[in-house]
Amino acid sequence: KHTDTMIVASYDPVRKALTLVSIPRDTRVVVPGLRVRRINEVFAATYHLSHSIMAASSATARVVGELLGIDLPYFVQVDYAGFRRVIDLLGGVDVQVARPMDYDDNWGHLHIHFAPGAYRLDGLRSLEYLRFRDESGDLGRIERQQGYLRALLAKAGSPRALLALPALGEVVARNVTTNLSAWD
Repeated sequence: KHTDTMIVASYDPVRKALTLVSIPRDTRVVVPGLRVRRINEVFAATYHLSHSIMAASSATARVVGELLGIDLPYFVQVDYAGFRRVIDLLGGVDVQVARPMDYDDNWGHLHIHFAPGAYRLDGLRSLEYLRFRDESGDLGRIERQQGYLRALLAKAGSPRALLALPALGEVVARNVTTNLSAWD
């Protein structure tokens, strides 16, 4: 249950600007009371102690906030199933693969293979694309994730997205853990 991707989002309503900062998953941290070395281990270690996704998400947000020197009052944690379903409901996301992407992890049951070219990725293939790491490590992965998010956000206002709102609400209810309320 290691965290796969961490992104801090901040919205400025005056400028109508959304800022996203990606946290490399291999960032070294020291957390008193937890045996973790990297920031992506915080969720798993806290979940192991509490057996609560809410507590693990909250602890992870606290550690990320401490790392950045800011208060993070809210968090949103999405599981793989929810992510896949959201992307499928939106009809996939278009990406351009610049160079071959090949990775096999038999133990983790992760097999990623893309030839260069244009793709419309469904939920499963999107996860593969976003999880891929090559010699550029976390930084190349983050760059790919940011480009993907731009494409996804551009799709969010599409007619298909609006028609999918009822189903999207159901997916969020089942697959997202957050401390945000409808009023936030």
